[in-house]
Amino acid sequence: MILMNTIIKIINRKTISIPINFLDYKVSLIFQKNNSGILNSPYIICSVARKPLKQNRFYLFLILIGWILFFNDLMMVSGIRSTFAKNSSIEKDTDQDGKIDQIAFLDENNKIKRLEIDTNKDGIMDTFQYYQEESIIRIERDIDFDRQIDSIDFLLNGKRHKHEKRDKANHVIERIEFDDQEQPLGIQKDTTGNGHFDTCYTFERGKLISISKDSNANGKANILYLYKNDRPVEQKTDEDEDGNFEKIVYYDAKGMPEKSSHDQDKDGMLDVFRFYENGELLKEEKDTNHDQKKDMTTLFKDGKPVEQKKDSNADGMVDVLTRFQHGKVISQDKDTKTGRI
Repeated sequence: MILMNTIIKIINRKTISIPINFLDYKVSLIFQKNNSGILNSPYIICSVARKPLKQNRFYLFLILIGWILFFNDLMMVSGIRSTFAKNSSIEKDTDQDGKIDQIAFLDENNKIKRLEIDTNKDGIMDTFQYYQEESIIRIERDIDFDRQIDSIDFLLNGKRHKHEKRDKANHVIERIEFDDQEQPLGIQKDTTGNGHFDTCYTFERGKLISISKDSNANGKANILYLYKNDRPVEQKTDEDEDGNFEKIVYYDAKGMPEKSSHDQDKDGMLDVFRFYENGELLKEEKDTNHDQKKDMTTLFKDGKPVEQKKDSNADGMVDVLTRFQHGKVISQDKDTKTGRI
């Protein structure tokens, strides 16, 4: 004779029913999960035959009740209850608009392992938070809502230590490293989309101190910007990437060019020196014979030359005076060996 027959039945996500057929009695253990996904203690539903209970069967019924209570304690001690809640989830409608906008997923220990959020209320999850020991370790976002992750934050001890931005091909086009105060240490960018970082920003105590650029996408930086108090103070350019800078620009307190030095013939020596006011060229000095002495000076107005003085024989005296109008020569005077022009 079969005394007892049981089968576990999951009614829905939050309710589990265990019906038990025992002789003439039907008993159901009903378990319900709380909001954390943990099964509460069961409550009992018992159906008894209408005929009078015989004494021996009544005793057996009491034994059954005792077995049910033992089964409940066993579940609590052995962790069977956690098995029912394994990989469970909790859904929430935070703004009560009738749409689920948060889903929390729990591990076998009922600890949160992932939280999905619908930030723009379109019914599609776009932010995904990942946890380890109930601490956030990564946040993935679909910031343009095209169902593709394009922003990832990595966290350590609750603080962000790295950020990545990705393109449609899932290539990292921007990476930011942070210090323990979540201030940027460095930023790398792929501005051309060729899969290589070409612009790098360096910070000190959260303030920008330099930017390096690879202007020809060959993997080697050839332009360097130096910053102070978040303003550019100097720019160096190595156009032919030979290790020598062919152009150095110095900036004023307004971030405008104040003066610059140039190696026009790329012989490794700076031979042209320019001076600016509010970013506009005023004067240019040149060393035309490479003796490391400036022998030609040109004055500018509205970006065009107006006067030029030249020492053509390197005796330290100006011997050629040229005047311009609208950028064109209108007169030129030379020293006729009298020492005067």
